[in-house]
Amino acid sequence: MGLGSSVARNITIGFIPEKSHVFLDNYFNSLPLLEHMRKEKLYATGTIRTDRIEKAPLKDLKKSPRGSIDVLRDQANDKSIYQWHDNSQVTMATNRNDVLIDTKSKCQRYSLSSKGKIDVPQPPIIAEYNNSMGGVDLFDQFRATHRITIRSKKWYWPIVRFFISGSIVNAWLLYRFLEQKIPQLEFIRRITIPILAVPIVPRIRMVTPHRNSNVLSEVRFDRRDHWPAKNPTQRRCAKCNKAVTHICTKCNVGLHIMCFQDYHTKS
Repeated sequence: MGLGSSVARNITIGFIPEKSHVFLDNYFNSLPLLEHMRKEKLYATGTIRTDRIEKAPLKDLKKSPRGSIDVLRDQANDKSIYQWHDNSQVTMATNRNDVLIDTKSKCQRYSLSSKGKIDVPQPPIIAEYNNSMGGVDLFDQFRATHRITIRSKKWYWPIVRFFISGSIVNAWLLYRFLEQKIPQLEFIRRITIPILAVPIVPRIRMVTPHRNSNVLSEVRFDRRDHWPAKNPTQRRCAKCNKAVTHICTKCNVGLHIMCFQDYHTKS
């Protein structure tokens, strides 16, 4: 049992009444936790990471119609794993094997082909999870509804993307509370269109001319006692203008190691 599951076990068992139903997200949920909580007469349901389902042979529903469901049950240990195809594949595990799971329900989703909402089959346990999950999971769900798909190789971009999408979700929830209950996509349109309407003013870049080193030619090209040395602070290379940490001890100018010979050679 991992760290997340251990935390969930320690804060529930012995602190909540028997036959209570606990809802978890995929950070905390695991199959060993479900077994342990079942022995303690507690129900638990939650999304689960695919690397924690112990190689359960679930079907790949990515190419299946929306609403497709695959279920695996372990009757001996009172566990069930669900794979449901919504906008993406949703994997859920529970130790509640009762009539709620055996019944069928539907939810409404927007269809591009029909340009309207359609009924999509949905396991009732997922509907109950959606109605019972906490604020953190709701926040993640709202962010996932309209993800920022712009990619970047910069290490900090996922953090920036999280802050932008999180700010949009929080602003949308405040707008719904204070002004008008509108869909999230409509709110995104309302804040995006005015931003796009602002004319782009080109930035005027100040070009700093490259400063030639003030080393006398007689010294620079005399081919005597020019040695590279490490400098404690960065300087600009007198040849390529890049930031460097090496200097010529005689000329006292910053020099990239690869520029050292060219700088001291008269063209």
